Amino acid sequence: MATTSSWLTSLALSALCSIAQAGEAACPSEKGGERLASASVFDGPPSEHADLVPDRHRQTKDGSRSEWDVAYVFEAGRQLYVECRYRGNTEPVVIEPPPATTLCTFVTRHRGRSSLGCASPGAGQKQRG
Repeated sequence: MATTSSWLTSLALSALCSIAQAGEAACPSEKGGERLASASVFDGPPSEHADLVPDRHRQTKDGSRSEWDVAYVFEAGRQLYVECRYRGNTEPVVIEPPPATTLCTFVTRHRGRSSLGCASPGAGQKQRG
């Protein structure tokens, strides 16, 4: 069982690295069997508590959608961080989107999985829903 778990962890990390190299970053949809519950976008490390308010938020027919325009963080020479939080007592995952990132989007669904993705221009921003 430990071998399967290690293999799945390696596969997930490999997928995340591939996404980051393509100009995108995303919260893993699950961690330790727990689904993604929420996420925060930070201007600087989460320990500094500079979490950003979404630039746009709207209800959708099956949940909600929040968007952050984040290019200005990198233009000012700072780093963007995203803290991905999961149901249960699972430790959060912190990701660092690449400097070309311009938009982060968090989508919740009443009967489904939540997702957070950050993308740069032309790197799969067809996540609208």
